[in-house]
Amino acid sequence: MKVAKYIAAIVLLAGLVSCQKEYEAEVQTAQDAHPGMVEVPFTVHFPEPLPLGTKSVMGEGPAETGFSLGFCLYGAGDGFVQNWQTAESVTPATNSQGLITGGTFKVWLPLTDEKRIVHVIADIPADANPGNPNAANPITNTYIDKTMELLVTGNKEGAYWQEIVLENGIRQHLNGSTYKPDNDVVEALSDIHLVRIFAKITVTSENPSSENYDGFQVKRWALINVPTMGYVAPYTGDASNRFPKGYTNIKAYTGVDALLNQLSGTEEGQDNYAGAIPPDAEIDEIFPGNPDGEGAVNYTVGGGSQYMYERPLPTSTQKQTAVLVEVEFDADNAVSVAYREENYITDETVKAKYWYKIEVLNAQGQYVPFYRNIAYILKIAGLESAGAATANDAFLGSYFGNISASLETASLNELSDGTSTIHVDLMDYTFLSGERTITLMKDETNAALFWFVPDVTSPSVESPAAYRASTPGICDIKVEQEDVTGYDAAVTAFTANADGSIEVTLAATGTKVKKSIIRVSARVGDDEATNTNKYIYRDITINLMDKQKFEHAYTLDDVPQTDVTAFDGTPSIASLNQPVKINIFLPEDLGASVFPIQVRIEAENNTLSATSADLPVVTGKTVFGDGTRNTYFFVRTIEYSEYCKLNPRTKKYEYTYKFPVTFYTSKYVPNPIPDPNPNATLIDIRDLAGNFNPMKLGLGVEVPVEPEP
Repeated sequence: MKVAKYIAAIVLLAGLVSCQKEYEAEVQTAQDAHPGMVEVPFTVHFPEPLPLGTKSVMGEGPAETGFSLGFCLYGAGDGFVQNWQTAESVTPATNSQGLITGGTFKVWLPLTDEKRIVHVIADIPADANPGNPNAANPITNTYIDKTMELLVTGNKEGAYWQEIVLENGIRQHLNGSTYKPDNDVVEALSDIHLVRIFAKITVTSENPSSENYDGFQVKRWALINVPTMGYVAPYTGDASNRFPKGYTNIKAYTGVDALLNQLSGTEEGQDNYAGAIPPDAEIDEIFPGNPDGEGAVNYTVGGGSQYMYERPLPTSTQKQTAVLVEVEFDADNAVSVAYREENYITDETVKAKYWYKIEVLNAQGQYVPFYRNIAYILKIAGLESAGAATANDAFLGSYFGNISASLETASLNELSDGTSTIHVDLMDYTFLSGERTITLMKDETNAALFWFVPDVTSPSVESPAAYRASTPGICDIKVEQEDVTGYDAAVTAFTANADGSIEVTLAATGTKVKKSIIRVSARVGDDEATNTNKYIYRDITINLMDKQKFEHAYTLDDVPQTDVTAFDGTPSIASLNQPVKINIFLPEDLGASVFPIQVRIEAENNTLSATSADLPVVTGKTVFGDGTRNTYFFVRTIEYSEYCKLNPRTKKYEYTYKFPVTFYTSKYVPNPIPDPNPNATLIDIRDLAGNFNPMKLGLGVEVPVEPEP
């Protein structure tokens, strides 16, 4: 019997050797089909999908059907993409919903002795896939500069990303009769934890069994004012194509696969990462729809989650991200009691339901930036008044929450929360020259730029003391620099002084406006560990720019009112005493401190007259010729309130860039017009403060000639 077993074992072993040879032959054939490449096995883990029952429409995880996984290979920090390779699934791991949770894969990678930076990207939309020849931004040649900037996704489509650095390149060695990748490559790709491009938001209230329960529960909610698109990878924009290290090598952190990787509480997690948003991204400010009708899919039950593309802090021109929340109060809650009394309801079991529009703030009442792959829990601790009757009423109404960040109070240089008051003298500065350090101060009498009164209601103090720095036991004052999304920084360094002044070091000027915000915030009390008082703050905007130029156009009343946005040097032709409308176009991004802008308009040889009340006549020296002749000109004053207005309905700033003025001509030219035209005239347009480069507009007029009898 033993002999028979040995014979069987020998036969089986021979079969295994035969299978192994066949496998090696298959591998060798595959390698022949991929010259200069080596097949690398790897393992991937996705953030765990959400459980069933949520109404979130994005971020749960990639579906097995249509799933793709690509490798984007950069050179050694030169900013160029070397290759895009598509991986092949070997053993995918899925859950009961058919969503990918991980698995083993393999990919053919090109051999090189040079360092490679690998971006592993999963479930990338086809239009953003550089490996797809039909994509909106396909890789069309071997070297593409900064391709990651082109990898943008929208319409709530998701993607997953991770960065792997192969310091020694991609090498292989002979293993028997086949080539295998070197161990360092296998090790680097053995356990890849992908990062999802979304932030996760959860809205909830205290559990009724909690001692902090305040008598209400969140029933339904929806995210509003969120970005329409996001980068697949959080590209930092520097030449090395490096990404925040807090989002790489996350397998070293604990609990990385628990819904979303909780990096927000770790020092490595942020790594000074300020968020990334594509320049073409808009903020979706559309009402989510009737929660009991066509918009029901956009609302989530309390305690549930929704996803959004990451978003840095909001700007004054874009609404802050917020939540639209339906809250139900217990029958014995004061709001419910008031509700019954107001509606003459005697049934004490009736509960009141209201809708609120609530900003997403931290414990100090400051806006929260949303970063990819981080979970944010918005727990509503208390509501002191009734809200709106419907979701749409709340959407159109005011925010509940941060008075400092409200757009309605954004232009106030002094702000009070009912107890404390914070003050800054000026909220907007504009500078036309950079690379210098200046002190922001109201005047030369050492008046403070900012101050804080902790308690204006104190009955024991007739004139409450104003503080300009943190004082033990009294107040905590902070001065911080904030970036402005979409702008290069105007300030490279700053110092807050005890006298309430701020020194700022300006960057170099450029063709585009640069902006920075110096935020002065304060609160009562100074114990960081136990103080729960909210900060109130004011933002001081620093604008830095080269001299700007006016864009202008003109129209004639006897022709269709079509703006001519550029003057080519040929005078226009108009009838004698016919109105000529000149439209002055201001640049975008002007700060409030540039205003009022007094636009000086002079016609060469005094050939224009104006009848409009907003064009007073001013006498002075001419800007034509040698500038010594006395003349008159017109001045159009443009106030900041004309340029920038807060729409009370939408709670959004709206800008006007075109400002029309009307003149009457007093020159004529014979018919036909001689060449050159002796009666052609120039109109000089400039501002009195010298913040703009002068512009000139050419104009000529024609007098109709009656035909001879």
